[in-house]
Amino acid sequence: MSRQTPLQRPFDAIGTASSARPTQGLLIGLAYLASYVALDWASYVHPFGPFGITPWNPHTGLSFALILLFGRRFIPLLFVAPFLADLIVRHLPAPLLPVGLLLWLVVGAGYSAATLVLMNSKYGFQIRLPRLYDVWILLLVATLSTVLVACVYALILASADLIAWSDFSTAALRLWIGDLIGIAVVTPFALLEAAHRRLKVNWETLAQFALMCAALWIVFLGPPVPQLYRFYLLFLPIIWISLRSGLPGACAGLVVTQLALMVVVEFLLRGKVNITIYQEMMLVLTLTGLAAGSVVMEREQAEYRLRLQQEAHARLTRLGSINEISAAVVHEINQPLTAAATYTRLLAEELGEKDFSVAEARDSAEKANTQVQRAADVVRRLRDLIQTGRLVQSSAEVSELLNAALEVVKPELHRAGVVVESQVEADLPPVSADALQIEQVLINLVRNAYEAIEASGRKPGVIRVKARRSPKGELEIIVGDSGPGFDAEQIANQFTPFHTTKRGGLGIGLNLCRSIVEAHGGRIWLANGERGAEVHFTLRDRSQQTP
Repeated sequence: MSRQTPLQRPFDAIGTASSARPTQGLLIGLAYLASYVALDWASYVHPFGPFGITPWNPHTGLSFALILLFGRRFIPLLFVAPFLADLIVRHLPAPLLPVGLLLWLVVGAGYSAATLVLMNSKYGFQIRLPRLYDVWILLLVATLSTVLVACVYALILASADLIAWSDFSTAALRLWIGDLIGIAVVTPFALLEAAHRRLKVNWETLAQFALMCAALWIVFLGPPVPQLYRFYLLFLPIIWISLRSGLPGACAGLVVTQLALMVVVEFLLRGKVNITIYQEMMLVLTLTGLAAGSVVMEREQAEYRLRLQQEAHARLTRLGSINEISAAVVHEINQPLTAAATYTRLLAEELGEKDFSVAEARDSAEKANTQVQRAADVVRRLRDLIQTGRLVQSSAEVSELLNAALEVVKPELHRAGVVVESQVEADLPPVSADALQIEQVLINLVRNAYEAIEASGRKPGVIRVKARRSPKGELEIIVGDSGPGFDAEQIANQFTPFHTTKRGGLGIGLNLCRSIVEAHGGRIWLANGERGAEVHFTLRDRSQQTP
């Protein structure tokens, strides 16, 4: 999987602004404008005068999300949207020229510049918000841009005598907090929704939102004590959701809380409360929820990376280090090559004698050849080990895999007088596997079974190869023999690297089988059957393969 750049879009179905088709871009733009006006209308509660200065401005957060998700192509809409909202919701409360035009330019330019800063790769902002850093950089840019926009906006109104200069700080403060809350609540929620990182609903989630409803009821409809003191109860469900569900849960909880506060303040507390104080409390609640959710998400990602590292270390441990493999191979090759050199020297001495024996010379040559072949076998096993790092998977029938593997070892078993019984259960589904790798596993296990029979002297022997559906529904292959079975030490050390009970064995064969099987998503284990040792391993059928 290629590494994503900080500005790479989180989904391909919708596409980026640069690659979106004209019709698609038009639909996105119209949907944004309609949503902006609708959110402005819904949040137009407790306004400061007839202007768009309200406690909560979710449409500002929608503007940030539009540019971050679809690109700078849609920046002109950030100038059009405030004009439409003033026209439809407030019927142009300020003179169109020059005051209204200046107000729309300030909003559009201020938030366009903020989104362009976030999109600058120099700052490393990622719209998936995978780190606490991304949340903080979003909030920092949002804070600075909303302060600037709020101050200039209030300055224009005061300069045009639309508000009193004594109200300048109040208007600027309310607009700043309202826009900042809108960005902090809506923008992360929209970015995570676009990246398909949503809150998973379960019984615990329902209990969390039930607690949130109870807290809202107590805060605003509970006993007649100052409601502001009870506002802290809302922190409990938000923190619970954040700690259990991370940033997606925190964003969902904050959106619900924001909507509930808008409804309560508009319909239950109109004119009864200091709205600026509730704004400040909501801002603190939002920052707390986002921080807690981001920390939890970073912890989960750190745990995931740790698991990947542990799995990689476990795989490396099973195969052993390069030094251990090299030492084992040198040890194995040294013995046959030394013996071959000795037989060759004896052969040369015998040929140098006038009355040499042809039979003795032939015997020495055959013994030397046997030892060279043994050295070649060791090298071949090492090559097979190295080549198992790559899987070329295709659909294959289990019966075909068994037949191909048994065909390789059939001559060897026939000479030894070992009988092979193959049994494949009917209607087994095909598997998606690297056929050569699975055949190598079967060959290795059958040879191990043959060597166990030969070492025990129980000839003629029988090797049983079965393919079936296990009681758990897995596709299971069993290689059993009529030998003495596994002893306790073999069962205990079945996958210990370089552990072997065979004289001269390298001790990597069974671990190699395990690596191949697990690379295919299966598992392997040793057992003692009714008539000898058995090695079981499972494979996933084609329908179980993950894409």
